[in-house]
Amino acid sequence: MALSSNSLIHFTERKNSLIGILQDNFKIFYCLEHVYCKSGVFVGAVPMVSFCDIPLSEIKNHIDKYGCYGLGLKKSWAIKKGLNPVLYIEKESMIGHEFRNTAKKLLSGKNDKTLSEEGFTIINLFRYMKNYEHELIRKDKTYPNYRFSDEREWRFVPPKEDAEIIILEKLDWNSHQMISLI
Repeated sequence: MALSSNSLIHFTERKNSLIGILQDNFKIFYCLEHVYCKSGVFVGAVPMVSFCDIPLSEIKNHIDKYGCYGLGLKKSWAIKKGLNPVLYIEKESMIGHEFRNTAKKLLSGKNDKTLSEEGFTIINLFRYMKNYEHELIRKDKTYPNYRFSDEREWRFVPPKEDAEIIILEKLDWNSHQMISLI
């Protein structure tokens, strides 16, 4: 049996949401994301539509957390529309550490009006990142050590020109405390 499918599925909790997608297409929603790296965390509201690459024989646990209504589309459709698999980061990994160091250099003291092109590149990378494993909170239930990589998530994220800046909070790089940008 293949570990991935030839289709991607978008799940929702309500039948009316599924009907809305069929009538009016997918709607972009801002999802609050936390990506934990060595000695720090990035927090942002990412504009996206999320899909999973899970064979139907393996979706029971996913349905329990994300809803029992799903719409499956061919992976070739997803690729044509610019979807991309999520980059999963292990919080103690070197890539997470390097990402944080680079972000610290490019984003410290900046806002959406003063970001360089490289700063926007860091933000764009963040929009496709998720921790390999961390706590998941859904429907007032907490799943410790939840393995996000098992979802095999793909995302549609609109270009920066079509979505507002996504960083809601940033690190105070010296004290490692969260401070709000708004």
